[in-house]
Amino acid sequence: MVAIVLVAWSQARESVLPTPANSPVAEKPLIIGCRIGFSNHYKIGHWTPVWVDLDGTADSENAQIEMTVPDSDGVETTVVAPLASTGGNAAPHRPTTTPFYVKIGRMAAPIRVSLVIAGKEADHLTLDPMASPQHPSVFQPLAVSSELIVSLGGKAIALDNALANRDAEGGRVARRVVEIGRVDDLPDQWFGYEAVDLFVLSASDEKLCRELSGDERRLAAIRRWIELGGRLAVLSGGHQANELFGNHSPLAVLLPGMLVNSVDLSDTTSLEHFAGVAEPISEYDRSRTPLLVPKLGNVRGIVEAYAGRKPTDLPLVIRAPLGLGEVSFAGVDLAVEPLVDWSGRADCLRAFLRPYVSAGDKADTPQTLGTLGYNDLAGGLRQQLGHTFDSVTTITFPLVAMLVVGYLLLLGPASYWIARHFGGRPEIAWLVFPLLVLATSGAAYWIGLVSKGDRARTNQLELVDVDFTSMQARGTYWAALYSPRSERFDLGLDVRLPAHATLANHEGVERIVSWWGLLGMGVGGMQAGGVDMAVINAGYRFTPPLDAMLGVPVLTSGVKSLTARWTAPVQQILDAQLRNDDGLLAGSLTNETGDTLTNAHLLYGSLAYRLGDLGNGKRIEIGQNLDPFRVHTFVTRGARGRDSTGKGELDRGVFLADHASSEQLLMLMMFYQAAGGEEFARLPSRYQSYCDLSRLLELGRAILVAYPSSEGSQLIDHATGRPPGDDQRRTRTVYRFVIPVARSD
Repeated sequence: MVAIVLVAWSQARESVLPTPANSPVAEKPLIIGCRIGFSNHYKIGHWTPVWVDLDGTADSENAQIEMTVPDSDGVETTVVAPLASTGGNAAPHRPTTTPFYVKIGRMAAPIRVSLVIAGKEADHLTLDPMASPQHPSVFQPLAVSSELIVSLGGKAIALDNALANRDAEGGRVARRVVEIGRVDDLPDQWFGYEAVDLFVLSASDEKLCRELSGDERRLAAIRRWIELGGRLAVLSGGHQANELFGNHSPLAVLLPGMLVNSVDLSDTTSLEHFAGVAEPISEYDRSRTPLLVPKLGNVRGIVEAYAGRKPTDLPLVIRAPLGLGEVSFAGVDLAVEPLVDWSGRADCLRAFLRPYVSAGDKADTPQTLGTLGYNDLAGGLRQQLGHTFDSVTTITFPLVAMLVVGYLLLLGPASYWIARHFGGRPEIAWLVFPLLVLATSGAAYWIGLVSKGDRARTNQLELVDVDFTSMQARGTYWAALYSPRSERFDLGLDVRLPAHATLANHEGVERIVSWWGLLGMGVGGMQAGGVDMAVINAGYRFTPPLDAMLGVPVLTSGVKSLTARWTAPVQQILDAQLRNDDGLLAGSLTNETGDTLTNAHLLYGSLAYRLGDLGNGKRIEIGQNLDPFRVHTFVTRGARGRDSTGKGELDRGVFLADHASSEQLLMLMMFYQAAGGEEFARLPSRYQSYCDLSRLLELGRAILVAYPSSEGSQLIDHATGRPPGDDQRRTRTVYRFVIPVARSD
């Protein structure tokens, strides 16, 4: 199989990449390989890791790698990375690998990799994900809404049998399960996992786990990804636990508790019940090979399966929050006897992963979508932000039709009336007609200028999440940039936090600015087929830190949709002392943000508490004095344009994304599952699904939702630091504070 891929690669280079006579490309290719994503699986519309392999003869001090890919509008974008250094002790001409990250916007678009030395292209490689049958491609682009499950050690437990790959047929979500065979094939930056829906780590492959434990950079990237909303599933039996997850092991930070020891699981009834199968685990000689399982102490989170009389005796399946994400732990090794021969092994694995994967026996997406041009809530948010702008008038079809009728009336009856009543001479029409044409043309030109506005405008929306366990803030920013004339922009992001939090220019702030694509196969969708019209010939570039885009083109009266993610350390900006009091929330909360938080609500479990406006320094007691109502009611009312008191728009029986405002759509994205998911929304929410914190409510976290009075983050010109077009319109911002709650048990 490897030989076939190498032969196909060689043929593709010879046929797809002819070398012009005046090309500076070397006779011997310097680019000897390229890997994209996870085992060459990658999602469009997400940041994706890339590794470019060179033969080692390039001058690393004057060389860089450039990768050019299209964005969702078909405009070329270029990401630049300096050539990886071989190190002072490395052998000369030793092959090197340069890692970097790209965001691909089209399924079938070619990908160009270039080696640039001293400003000149020395070699290039074009990758075609949709290659012809004569030159098959090993790269497999996945749709934005596909489900991507990445596993390390999953082959030993037959993960691909429990969760089979499938295509998007019959309304189901497409799924790909990708097994990683080397730790070096994992990203070393947290946003490289942006496309991953679930990461599965199985200790059955002890070699891979030891490699990950020794790779500090990649392990830190995984943990940071989880803290910023990722999901990790860990499986480990007792045989591997002491070595891999002991208290002094780097992997111990991924466990929802502290490893105490390994014990023999003598009664497997709880495991069979968790799997939901009637077939018992077969008997075997435990005196020779005991079924060892790890025992965790100081467990945090929810225990779903356990052996013994109470959950703390021997927890087997634990789900716990880690920052804004989630870690699930199963203390079993499904690759050893007698579990390896157990007929319910696949059912047990599916039960363990059920909260994070879509169903397999029915359609996942409702087919009653009454929307215009998109098939995801994020698409609706994108359309709403780019719909109208201040001082910009949309010329509708009825207005155009009325003006055309008026124009015909002027050229016909009005021209005749003027010729008859001013001199009674028909020749006057030769003068009246061109004057009317010039006057109406000038009026049309003036209306066009006035309707387009006089400068660039932006609509902005931001969601800021602050986690009180890791003391980190995560921001998600969306914007639509309108330009009245054809222009290029250098775009960055000015991150702003409450007055008593981290300063915006703090060195710990990390920004990733990029374009924002539309889901679906319609016009402008990232999965749309056809050929681009090449309206814009020259593309734009990302800065190497990915914190800005330079030369972003916007056509006359055009709109460019943008998004950004940022992270920053924060100080203690809320004094929250909360506890669980027989299922209800109790304690106190003090606002120390330096800002007024308006329309505040505190969510816990299935209940929501209305707090009103919290001025800076205000303390509020949480208890029986507050009358809680359901979280479902809070979210669905907000999504329908009603506040928690029921005031606002008339309640509609069906939520319609086409009629919802951007704030209403964001409310639904923030707690999608708590609102009832697709049954309520009539649309999936898979793109940017990390915005949904419903699982944290189920895992025992309290979430304060409020609206700050201060300014949110702002789209700026990267060079001047001022908003594009000097548009000072305020960013609409929503804050969510994720707060731990003490439990009596």
